[in-house]
Amino acid sequence: MDPIHFSPDAADLLARAKAAPPHGSGERLLPFPQGRFAAMAPFVLTHRGCDDAPLNLFQGVGTRDPDYTGMTWLEFLERGRHMPANRQWWADNPGYYTEPGRKRPAMSFVSLDGTDGYVDADGEHRTCIARFDFDHRVLRTLTGLSLTDWRFDEVFKGRLDRLTELIRSRRIQIEIEHQKALVERSDNPGWKLDCYVNTLQVVDPAGCLPAGLPETLDSAGVLALTRSLSRPHWRRWFRRGGT
Repeated sequence: MDPIHFSPDAADLLARAKAAPPHGSGERLLPFPQGRFAAMAPFVLTHRGCDDAPLNLFQGVGTRDPDYTGMTWLEFLERGRHMPANRQWWADNPGYYTEPGRKRPAMSFVSLDGTDGYVDADGEHRTCIARFDFDHRVLRTLTGLSLTDWRFDEVFKGRLDRLTELIRSRRIQIEIEHQKALVERSDNPGWKLDCYVNTLQVVDPAGCLPAGLPETLDSAGVLALTRSLSRPHWRRWFRRGGT
């Protein structure tokens, strides 16, 4: 349908959705993976923010708000706490969803992988309405969103976890400390990108480790140290320390 001749009606939106549910209407709003975010946040690689970003509506999979998770998108459209007022607002402001430029009021999303987006601070009802509205109008992309994207150094964290467990299980008398440093920042009005590097500081007060081992290790260094400590000959290093 040509958006120029589109005449929205709040009652029609719900009736049409119930009569012919579009693809994805039975999917449930997923909770934001807060546990994963908390575990991985110290190992961030990049943090990107944009005040005028696009999002394919099918990439909007859930929300930070626990009040709405678990409902299907169709159930939310019908029974969302503030949905009647939002459906009427959609009918009264049809250009809000399709006109270019930043959304006012804002709609914000957060992503941990660049694929799945979760409503961050505001926009659950409008996202739901857009899914059904856009299906009828054969549209897919919502623009003008505030989007925050996090990427994590999962390889480094996995290697650090293995090394930590090895040190614990073998009672190796060394101290390690993960460090994260901001190495680059790019920004302009409405957009920013921060880049980080993750390293491991190694302190060897008992002289357990081979001479010449760097005090600061990158991901490859963490892997090399883990492999060395996993070999049978690792015990000979402790003779110098008297343990």
